[in-house]
Amino acid sequence: MRPFRPATQRVLVDLVALPDTHVAIVSGRSARDARRLVNVKGVWVLGNHGIEVARPNAPPAVRRDVAQYASQIAAAVDRCLSIADATPGRHRRGQAVDAERALSTRRSEYRPRALGARRGHRATSSDFA
Repeated sequence: MRPFRPATQRVLVDLVALPDTHVAIVSGRSARDARRLVNVKGVWVLGNHGIEVARPNAPPAVRRDVAQYASQIAAAVDRCLSIADATPGRHRRGQAVDAERALSTRRSEYRPRALGARRGHRATSSDFA
């Protein structure tokens, strides 16, 4: 996803300025990344298809009703990556890592090496900042 075009940003700015109006963007990316691409103050951003919520002027947070499923989601990510590893072709791993990262409450819970080492992807600390 590329940054929003200036014309789109202007429309969002106008919408945010309306009384009794909340503007929200839902993205499959992390809320932090989506907020950077939207680049409009006052917009709510829902990242990872709604797993994360970033209120205007606040850091992203995992929804409480979703956080309780972190271990099940991590197990599902592992199963999906195993299937992808057994399937010829190129696969996008970032989405699975983003979902698991969003649900992790501590940096030590991120598993970049376990998730990224397969198929030669080398995860660095900047991937998980």
